[in-house]
Amino acid sequence: MNTRRNMLVFFGTAAFLGGLGGAWALYRTYFADGSFDWERLSHMMPAGGRALILSLVGSASTGMGPLGMDGEIASGDRIRVEPGGVLTLTLPDRTLLEIRGEAEVDLHVDEFSGGMYNLWLGSLLSVVPTGNQYIATGPTASVGIKGTVFFRQVFDARTRTGRTMEGSMDIPEGINDYFCTCHGEVGYLPTTGEPRQVVRRDRAQHHNAYFLRRDGTLHFTKAPMLNHFDDEIDRLIDLQEGEKHDKSWLEL
Repeated sequence: MNTRRNMLVFFGTAAFLGGLGGAWALYRTYFADGSFDWERLSHMMPAGGRALILSLVGSASTGMGPLGMDGEIASGDRIRVEPGGVLTLTLPDRTLLEIRGEAEVDLHVDEFSGGMYNLWLGSLLSVVPTGNQYIATGPTASVGIKGTVFFRQVFDARTRTGRTMEGSMDIPEGINDYFCTCHGEVGYLPTTGEPRQVVRRDRAQHHNAYFLRRDGTLHFTKAPMLNHFDDEIDRLIDLQEGEKHDKSWLEL
């Protein structure tokens, strides 16, 4: 009964506020509950925001053509980063996103705060200011981000090794999705199913990583800190304008 009442409030107030912007704002407000119909809510794509390019190593493009320094990327664009490339973006709410190629990412961002990333291939490292909320979607799960530093990588058939603090390691057979809560709090949701509820909550002070696999349900296999390191996070946080994300947890 409470859930039904909350849903009526959600959609009624969203209509009053006027379309997608209001719906997304309320969606972010209710995100932490984890009990809503995620299938329906996830279609309320944030829109209107633009990502600014901070740096580009190698080549990257969208459907509009090649990207260059000081350019912009509109919400809804698919970003492609060529092998060996690194594209660093800042979003309207000071969220930072580093995409490492070969990579493909769909980016949907709100005009003021919040958004969704859909990672098809490659890896991304992101610093989200405290209190801001995103959804990071991959092949096995959607992850609700709440003011978090996180890393995600989607592997293909050619990418079956990774770097750890101890050296190289093989990616387990049948695994193509990896997620690390580097610092902060997240909620894991399946990519399919009705309703989409949080199936696992995770809070990390210093890196909590899993290989993700879906076989009817979502499976978690503990993983090491893979293909991302504290010094890289430190450099990314330094690019953040204004108040910077806490770095006291980093082991430099």
